[in-house]
Amino acid sequence: MQPDLERRAQEALPDLTPKMQGVLRYLLANSDDIALLSMRTLATSCGVTPPSMLRLARSLGFLDWNNLRESVQSQLRDRIDGPLTARVRNLAAYRQQDQTNSITQHLLEEDERNLRKSWARITIDQLDGAVETMRNARTLFFLGRRSCYPVAFAMYYSYRMVRSNGVLVVDNGAGIVNNLAEIGPEDALVVIGYDPYSQEAVMLTKHSAERGVSIIAITDSAVSPLALPARHVFVARNESPALFQSSTAAHSIGTALIVLITAAEGDTAVETMQRREATLRKLGAYWSGEN
Repeated sequence: MQPDLERRAQEALPDLTPKMQGVLRYLLANSDDIALLSMRTLATSCGVTPPSMLRLARSLGFLDWNNLRESVQSQLRDRIDGPLTARVRNLAAYRQQDQTNSITQHLLEEDERNLRKSWARITIDQLDGAVETMRNARTLFFLGRRSCYPVAFAMYYSYRMVRSNGVLVVDNGAGIVNNLAEIGPEDALVVIGYDPYSQEAVMLTKHSAERGVSIIAITDSAVSPLALPARHVFVARNESPALFQSSTAAHSIGTALIVLITAAEGDTAVETMQRREATLRKLGAYWSGEN
């Protein structure tokens, strides 16, 4: 996915019909196909007509579809060993095996691509900016629903080991909205979500943005409903043959953010961890090896 294309997509999305918004999200998730496939083929895949694709290209600020295609092709040519080459390498080395081997190999290859393609688009400035926002927050909230909950929990759990101002947004019986009742401009929210997006996650993210909260979104598209109100957006590729989309890239990005925060905290993080470990040992949190 190209940064310029993402920027154009973010600007154009509100003026598109729901149908064409879906087409645009598909194109962003499969941007290499723009360079490789014909407009007619892509239109068929998206369930629209070629003229609709032409109008979409123009709504993104391109003269026509060829202009859009040339822009994406230019980005592909600049790659040293891009995802298409990596995919061909995998296919060239692939040998048909039994079902178990085929499935597990497919899982592994997709997660490798998820990580490679997600991290290829992340810059140092992006990471530093998000870390600064998270460290400066009065309270840092973590939100992930359904299959994205484990990513939010892992980030929250690690963060709380070195800083005490983290809150995991959960439904504790009083309603999930109560978690964010007092959220304000001095706070920040980390939200993780994939299509189909959780209604609660979208609602709470929009609510937080309206309250002036800084949003850090880990999501599957630069134009997802979680990304649009966000100050910092990390696009995590999530392709997988499994029942649910892969969260490998999202976990990796989340882990990196917490690692960078921990490093930035320096001696303060060391002292905090020493106190926590002492408390855990005192309370017998870990198995001692004794029967």
